[in-house]
Amino acid sequence: MDDQYNKTHAGNLPPPYPASQPEVGFYPQQPPAPQQYPQQQYGGNYGPPPPSAPAVPPGQVSPQAVNVTVAPAPIPPPVIVTQFWGRRPQMAQCPGCRAQVTTSVEYEVSGATWLICVLLWFVGLGLGCCLIPFCVDDCQKATHRCPNCNLVMGFKDVF
Repeated sequence: MDDQYNKTHAGNLPPPYPASQPEVGFYPQQPPAPQQYPQQQYGGNYGPPPPSAPAVPPGQVSPQAVNVTVAPAPIPPPVIVTQFWGRRPQMAQCPGCRAQVTTSVEYEVSGATWLICVLLWFVGLGLGCCLIPFCVDDCQKATHRCPNCNLVMGFKDVF
């Protein structure tokens, strides 16, 4: 069957390789050295490259060495944390005594309290119901104080 295949496809087969198979246990000889081709210059005549600097033995300083001084990193400005004050006591650092405290909150009547009172009176709640904002803490200004040094740390108005 192989002979018939070879006869029908004889024109399609590649030519046989002329090299003989190496003997078992022997390595083939080293290939011949590559041919050296002449160098071609591309892009014009630039001349030879500049000479390289001589190597400096380890442990010695080259005469072309440059002293480099490293400046210390600049100190960043202090971070100022903006505290958003709520209507209830909260944890904060007092700027006066530098203590980490839970603020004490005092509620005071403000202009917003009076505005709510007037709006309720205009709506028709003038028979005493318009005075409710003076009794409700959420309708008054909240002032946060340090419990240690009594410093006013911030406030939250109604609106």
